[in-house]
Parts: sequence; C-alpha cells; structure tokens
Amino acid sequence: MKKILLSILLIFLFSITAVSAARTVDYVIREGLVDENSVLTTTTTPVTNFNVLGFTCLDSTCSNLGAQIFSVNSGVSDSIQLTYPTTLQSQFGYAVYFYKDGYITWEQNPNWFGTDATDPQGPFTKYLGKKTSCAAPIDSFETVNVIQPNIPIIITLDASLDATTYAAIQSSGPLDAIPAALADHYSVDTNVTLVIEDDQGNVVFTQVQQITIPFSGSQRVEFTWVPAEIGEYLATATTDVTDGKCLTSQQQYVEKQIHVMDEVPQNVCYTLLNNVALNDKFPTAGETITITGEKISNHADEFSILTPVDTLINYYAVHRTSGALIASGSMLVQANANNFDPQPFSFNVAIPSTSTGFNDIIVTAGASDVMCNGLNSLEETSSLSLFANLKPNTAPKLSNIPDITVLEGSPALDNVIDLHSFTADTDTLLTDLRYSIVTQSNPSLITCSIDSNRYVDCTAPIGSGYAQVTVQVSDLMFNDQDTFVIFVDPTGINNAPAIITTPGTIAVEDVTFRYDADAHDPEDDILTFSLVEGPVDMTINSATGEIEWTPDEDDIGDDVSVAIQVSDGSLTGLQFFIIRVFEFPHEFSLSTLHLNNKEVDAGDSFDIFSRVFNKAHHREENLRFQIIIPELGIKSPISRFNLGVQDTKWVGFTMNIPRSTERGEYLVELLLSNDEFTDRKLASIEVN
Repeated sequence: MKKILLSILLIFLFSITAVSAARTVDYVIREGLVDENSVLTTTTTPVTNFNVLGFTCLDSTCSNLGAQIFSVNSGVSDSIQLTYPTTLQSQFGYAVYFYKDGYITWEQNPNWFGTDATDPQGPFTKYLGKKTSCAAPIDSFETVNVIQPNIPIIITLDASLDATTYAAIQSSGPLDAIPAALADHYSVDTNVTLVIEDDQGNVVFTQVQQITIPFSGSQRVEFTWVPAEIGEYLATATTDVTDGKCLTSQQQYVEKQIHVMDEVPQNVCYTLLNNVALNDKFPTAGETITITGEKISNHADEFSILTPVDTLINYYAVHRTSGALIASGSMLVQANANNFDPQPFSFNVAIPSTSTGFNDIIVTAGASDVMCNGLNSLEETSSLSLFANLKPNTAPKLSNIPDITVLEGSPALDNVIDLHSFTADTDTLLTDLRYSIVTQSNPSLITCSIDSNRYVDCTAPIGSGYAQVTVQVSDLMFNDQDTFVIFVDPTGINNAPAIITTPGTIAVEDVTFRYDADAHDPEDDILTFSLVEGPVDMTINSATGEIEWTPDEDDIGDDVSVAIQVSDGSLTGLQFFIIRVFEFPHEFSLSTLHLNNKEVDAGDSFDIFSRVFNKAHHREENLRFQIIIPELGIKSPISRFNLGVQDTKWVGFTMNIPRSTERGEYLVELLLSNDEFTDRKLASIEVN
C-alpha cells in the first residue's frame, strides 16, 4: 500500500547513512508533538518501554520486506543499542520501525554495515509522535427509505443512515510496507455518533459506533432508525478520535434534514439530497476544492405517480471562527433521468488563504418546476465541516550541530561551523535559506554570529564556562532550530559545574514525569545532584541526576517550580524550571458485547456481558458499570471496580423483562464511567 502524506506531515528526521565500517548503533527516544498545521515540535520527554522491529528492504521504497534482522524492547530505558549485520543484506538497506502503543511509529531506512572499533555509533535521537489535535473528517451522509429509496422516509419503515469517516492520521515516513504485527499501530480508534432530533430539539435516537480506521483510510458507518412519528428531523453524525496517538480531538460533523411522512407522497414535490462530499478531505487554505453530491427531485401527483423535475441547489461556506462568508452560489441541475436514480452534481469553493481552521459548508436542494407551483415542496439541507490546514511546505531541518570545546584564552573562532552540513530541505535550495542566532545563554563569555548566511563565527572567550547557542533556519514559511554548546575550559583553576540539558515542562496526572539532568564540569570532577525545590514526593538520583515524580489529581492545572543543584564538592550550579500539570486522558472502553439471547419473552430474563478494556498506561479507579433499558425504565445495579494498566475483564448482569412489556424491539444501553468520562455501547433485544 503506497502511503500518501495528506493532512499531517509528520516530519521523520531519518537519516540514510552510508557507513562502511560500523554496525552497532545507539538510539535515544524522545516524544515528538505534531500540531494541527503539521509542524513537529521535538521535546526532551523520554519514552521508555518502546519496541524496535527491523527487516531488509527488497526495493527502493521498502514496499516489500525480506528477512527480519532484529526485534527488541528497551525495557525501562529510554535508549537502545541496535546491532546491524556485518554485511549489508540488501542494496536498499533496512526498514526499521520504532513503535509503542499510543504513539505514531517512527520509521527509518538506514544501511549500516561492517565492524568498527569506534562502535557504538551515535547516540541518535528519534521521536515517537503524538498529534496534539486530531480530527476525523466525515462526509457522504446518506439517509434513505430502505423499502423505496426514491421517496422520503415513512413512519414505521426502516431508514438507513450511512456516512463515511476518514482516518485522523495520514501515513508518512520513508517506508511503504507495514508489517502485519504493526497493523494496530497504523490505525486510529474513532467514535462515530448519530443523534436524531425532532423539530423541537428533542433527541429521539442516538447510537455510538466504535471503529478502527487504518492510516490514510476510511470506513463506511451504517445506522438504522425506525421513525415513530411524522415530522421534520435533524440527523447529525459526529466523529471523536479516541486513540492514544492523539492528545485531543476536534469533533467533525455532518448533518442533514429529514422529512418523515405518514404515507407515500401525493400532490407534493420533494427532493432527496445525499452523499455530499469533499474531493479533498484534508484541504489547505488557498486551495480550491470540489464538492459533489447526489439529488433526486420528483413531482408526485394525486395518484403518487412520480415525475422527475429540475433541482435548484443553493450553497454557502462560512469560516467558523470569524463568521466570514467565504463562498456562496446557486445552480440549476437538470431533472434526473428517471424518478428512481439520483443525479450527480458538483461545484467548486475557493478557500481563502486566511480561512485556516474549521469551515462549514451548507447545501440546500429543492425542486424547481412549474408543476410544483402551489404545492408543498420538501427541500433538504446537508451541512458538513472541513478543516483547512496551512499551505503545506516541507520545513527545513537543522540537526546534529556538534558541541565545541576550547581553552580559556583561545582566539576568535572563524567559520567554526558550516551550517549547510547540518541542514536538509527537500524543496528549498540551501543558499535560499536564512540562518539566525536565536538565543545565547552566556554572551559575556562568548558571542556567536552568522557569517555569509552560512557559517558560525564566535568571539574570543572571556573567562571560562559554557554557553548554549541556538541557531534557527527558515525558508520564510517554516523554521527549525538546533542548539549546540561551547565549553570554555579553564587553565589551572576549579570552575563550577553546570547543568546543560533542557527539562520537559509538561506532566500528566498519574503518569510518571522523568527528566535526566546532565551536567558539564571542566575539571571532570565527580558530581552530585540534589533537589533544592520541588514537590515533596519528587525524587532525584544523586549520581545520575534523573528526576521522577508522579503528579496526582490535586496537581492538575498547577505550575510546579523545580530547582536542581549540581555540586563538584566545592562549587555548585543550579537549574530552575516550571512544570505544568495536565489532566490524564482516560482510555477505558466497552470493547466487546455478548447477549445470550437477542429474543426474550415478556416476563423472562436475558444475560448481557461486555468486555471492559483499559488501554492506558494508567490505573483506572472507581469505574462504574450499569445497564439501562430506557423505554422500559429498567436499570441494573451499579457494579464498581478498578482496572489496572492494560487490564481487561468481563462484566454483566441478568436483566428481567416485566410481564406487562409489549412486543417490540427495545434499546439496551451499557454505560462505563468514572467521575470524568463515560463510554457507551448500544444493543437491542426483541421482546415477544
């Protein structure tokens, strides 16, 4: 399957390394965050207990995989050492997958081989990603009378309501092949909810379906509704992304007006509007998109004989945040060829470059013919949302700028770093990029500047110590940064150690926050780390500087101050930072449903069970499970329990049906909840 980069450009900072004498390579894994405009932010947050799977590539795009070369797990460490075969097994190199539940897989295509006394190579930092905000587009909403699809819905007859949902994450990365063992890591868990309201806003039907969509894929979701009363209804289908690869979900929707009649149409004109869809599910601002749909417009005479008529289509598009009208228009679509088969139509909408974010498309269709004059004409309106991203552009990448060590009293450094050697950009010439110094931590020690828009120059150091220098590269749309350290070692005196790593600043409730502080001491003295300020339950390893802390519910929303001290026995260095604590996303669900009997006599009972699963790396406390049959006013007792990390269990009850219950089909609702989150699963039983 060829994987196409659409809504999310997850930038894999992979390197295709041609090395003739190395086979042992160290990797460090950190968390990467991808925003809704496809910009990757690297973090220092370590990722542990990840897996690495490697194969030989049988072609240039790794569409086909050969022999497996390794399958390893990092355990409690955030780093791993991979051993490649001494002889290169394929001219196309290897397919290497770094993966973990709840993260977007990192792919790379290395070609390490040989042996070398300087092994291990690296360490190289790779990023397991999470998308900060996910949206699963939904369109092609179709509502039809199952018995007679070319007329409006009629009470007591089945109505089919279908829509197509698209994956919130698109495939990217250098490898085309997806190993069978990793299929779940290339999919997105999504909930699709259908709600039907009457003209008073009362909810008359609701159902949730949990689906799993492959990256870059789509899935048709089908609902069935039997209306009980005539009237006007609004059907709304929404999508919510529940996958751990996404930190938050932006709800997408499609909605449609429904007319429910008490009999086949007579002396009326009507229009059925279905399958309104976008040609590009992940458009960009500044792009022109095509909107397609299908319509049937008929005139029904007093004998219910149907005659096709023309259809007037009106449409408009609105930018949701500003309320600005971005497009509008109308078109007359000729009558369908017969009174049964729908007639397709299409129109274009130009999305302004300023209309990033959510936009709403509203399409109304009604019959247009002299035969309809003086008659009731039933129109239909379909609405859907689209999210317009910033115009895509491959961002330049600046990485692996080396640290520099000089002695106190050294002369000025001229052209000490050639930035072109550490820059990559697939669509902009290196000479067209712009470099700048963003920050310098110690300008009184040494000051650096950009020379000829390519090289780094630095002044002669004054004293000793260290300075962190951050360089930015820009293609005038996107930019990237990298930081290097200049160490100025003293001559014959003791200098204070300094912490040179950057901590993470985000923590999540009930998830262990870790930060490994590294320090530099010019004299290479033995260093001791300690906490000067921090939460009472925060710990630090005095030898390694590794901090651990698990925030709880009381810490949510707090800005927690932390101060670390490093000492060489006589002098000390300090680092201060603030951690913001966020609420933990709950990931428990009702994943499987079992009914011992879908048909039951009034006065009898039936057993219903569901499998409960906690996908999170977090223990869930005080879960509540209950079964409700709303139309009968029946509620089971509430079952309370805890669920461990990646834990599963079966829960259920025996439900008694009263003898007075009338024949018919009844909705059964299963609820799993805690104080912050509720998961629902729906079933039905037939009472005889």
